Amino acid sequence: MNKTRYFLLLFLNFIYSCKSTTSASDASVTAAFVITIIIFLAILIAGIHAHFEDKLKIKKIKREKEIRRKIYKSPKEVEKRKKKAAERAIKNKELAEKHNLFIKNNPHLSNSKRNLTKSIKSLASHISQCQKCSNKNFTVWDLHETSLTLRCDSCKRKSFVNNEISDKIYLELNNYFKWEKYCKRKNSHFTKFKFNMEGFKSNTPIHRGIRFKSLAKEEIKVKNDIISDRKTRTITQTVKDKVWNRDGGKCVECGSNENLEFDHIIPHSKGGANTYRNIQLLCEPCNRSKSAKIG
Repeated sequence: MNKTRYFLLLFLNFIYSCKSTTSASDASVTAAFVITIIIFLAILIAGIHAHFEDKLKIKKIKREKEIRRKIYKSPKEVEKRKKKAAERAIKNKELAEKHNLFIKNNPHLSNSKRNLTKSIKSLASHISQCQKCSNKNFTVWDLHETSLTLRCDSCKRKSFVNNEISDKIYLELNNYFKWEKYCKRKNSHFTKFKFNMEGFKSNTPIHRGIRFKSLAKEEIKVKNDIISDRKTRTITQTVKDKVWNRDGGKCVECGSNENLEFDHIIPHSKGGANTYRNIQLLCEPCNRSKSAKIG
């Protein structure tokens, strides 16, 4: 309001100065003077109107806030909030109990990240430097249920690993993905495994983010171990004995105990490994009829 008075006084002073210097007989100057006064008055009225509108809006907002504050502090609303808080606490407690029960019943999932890290360290302790370039840094290039392929980070030379450690890495990686999916669905916190995807495209398989540095001075053999530059069809005697005992010394298809052969469930040509879980006993006719099919 003080600004309005200031502009009004300034305008009156302007009028007075114009009157004292303008001749009354000059009609054109008088007309321009009148138009100027009308424009100024219109601007002044608009400004005053806007000022009062702003004041009304502020009063309305304050009044609405006061009403909401009274409603918020009313006994009915306080009781309603307490009831909702109690229900939320009960629900959260039930969810926490279910989550803890799931962890208790599925320790292989909740501990999958730690177990995966241990398995990778175990693999690193059994792998020596690259035989071609002596580099010690490797990437898990391909990963299957019964085998994995390592690639040297320097010369890109690949080697195939079929042993219990490779089986364990495959199992723990799948358990980790199941645990990650469960935690995301339940909005639960979990410790993420650090996949190193630097230098790879966005559609690169996630297992190639498993990188490690070899720790062994020379290859250390483990049970049913096959580490080589090429995949071999040779089945170790230990695996044969275990498969024979498991299948009862007879064909798993027809039950015959004659002309038995050790068959790859996932064919060797399709990446099948020479491990206990991928070998079965078949008689010669059943094996020939199966050919290169999976099963």
